[in-house]
Amino acid sequence: PFFELDHDTIARTLSDLPELCRLSGKFRRLFGLQSPLAPSLAFIGGEVAPELAGANFTGEALASLSGNGVAISEALASCIGEGAELLSQFQRTGDVVLTGTLTDAGRRTTQCVQDWCRAHLGEIEPAAQPSLDWVSGVRLGDGAPVLLPADLCLRRLPHTQTLLPRSALSTGCAAGVSRETAMLRAVLELIERDAASLWWMGGRYPRPVALEEPAAQSGAALLSVLRAGRSARRSWLADVTTEFAVPCVAALSVDNDSRGLACGLAARMTLEEAVRAAILEMCQSELGLAVIEVKRRERGEAALNPVDRRHAARAEMLSAQDCELLHPKGTPLPSPPLKDLAAADALAGVVARLASVGIEVYGLDLTREDIGIPVVRAVAPGLQLFPSQLAGARLGQVIAETGGGDPHTKGISLL
Repeated sequence: PFFELDHDTIARTLSDLPELCRLSGKFRRLFGLQSPLAPSLAFIGGEVAPELAGANFTGEALASLSGNGVAISEALASCIGEGAELLSQFQRTGDVVLTGTLTDAGRRTTQCVQDWCRAHLGEIEPAAQPSLDWVSGVRLGDGAPVLLPADLCLRRLPHTQTLLPRSALSTGCAAGVSRETAMLRAVLELIERDAASLWWMGGRYPRPVALEEPAAQSGAALLSVLRAGRSARRSWLADVTTEFAVPCVAALSVDNDSRGLACGLAARMTLEEAVRAAILEMCQSELGLAVIEVKRRERGEAALNPVDRRHAARAEMLSAQDCELLHPKGTPLPSPPLKDLAAADALAGVVARLASVGIEVYGLDLTREDIGIPVVRAVAPGLQLFPSQLAGARLGQVIAETGGGDPHTKGISLL
């Protein structure tokens, strides 16, 4: 079932969130879908025009956005928040504070950032010292100002780019009720993608989640509500937490033939929060597969876009019976003790954990006055992005230890 959301419904649903309600008026459309596999999942999709970020982006294709939750209000807020993230990423007048080479940036940036830039030079000889545009960021560990490359932090017109991003610009960008909350979400997403890459691309086996964990119990209860009696899928959890001790979970499901893999990933400050978010994303992934089948049935293969084709290939070509990386191994690890920390304190703790192994984290404030919602970008070049065309040292080390994920996954994309 499909339903459009009108202005009155949106206003009632977001009556206590005026900023999101106002931003919803910029969307071309907002609509809901019900999943045949998890009927109680709340899912909202939307479309927004990049030209809202500035006349330079007139003519760009409409961007598709989505949000999920256990209630329409949660899903709608998530979808509109994703729209805020996207629109805030487009370059605006005044973003670029310096145009110059790596040498020109000099001490206003760091060795870590310069190495990150060099990794994206592609066929450009490093000795050529190409001119780059730079934006103002900070190092989160100490608040020191740092120049960051605009090409790798902002959505820009192709003719203005020197460095080509090798991963999705959406990764590490987040909106929130405050800048601290947004930055915590952004850093957690970087940790989530790093953990996923070491698992799926690196070949590091996940661990199970103990049945005694409150997270496992609440997760099972949540999934029971979402399924509403449907039994066409088999689902399980995989703990992909890394040495940073930030709970990171994959929620996985397949059909009764062990195909149609759907995956949800989440890193949160508690295992219970990570399990909840991963299960909701998994159910959204299942819905995506159902939409692909409807497109095929009604309009044929030509109706599928490249993302649809990638998801369809994974669903058809990968069997959970044959992919050992989908099956947790070993004994469950105890989850860290619960701590009810304010966002700023939690962020400081996570950044300190990363710094303890030499990983620097940088932040960029992307909050736009016309959007009115705090949006930030987090950058941690030492973490492995996923998916990405660049393999960093962390991923390389794990592949050397395990032989990599490809023998198990056959190179099939997880996302």
